[in-house]
Amino acid sequence: MFDLLSLTVGANPNASQAPPPLLGPAELARRLRLSPRTIRRWRALNKLPPPSLAIGRVLRWTELTFAAWLEGQGTRRRRKPGRGGHKRKTRTYSRSLKHGNKST
Repeated sequence: MFDLLSLTVGANPNASQAPPPLLGPAELARRLRLSPRTIRRWRALNKLPPPSLAIGRVLRWTELTFAAWLEGQGTRRRRKPGRGGHKRKTRTYSRSLKHGNKST
């Protein structure tokens, strides 16, 4: 049993240790410069680390978990804006159709 007299209201035996800051999906999106929708999609695809705290639909990651995950991602090259990875498909026409000549 514990001593009730030693406990005081508002006293925290671990007062020297502050709880780690918790980050929500909106804060992750802001730090990663992504939309909240992308964060939800990445969470569904397991591209994010598992949350440190999950109570119902409330998801939170500790600063340390997020920093360790981010460090493990390394540097990835970003595509330049407007430079998609796909080439436009162009149609090729025969010369006679291109100039309106009908071959008979």
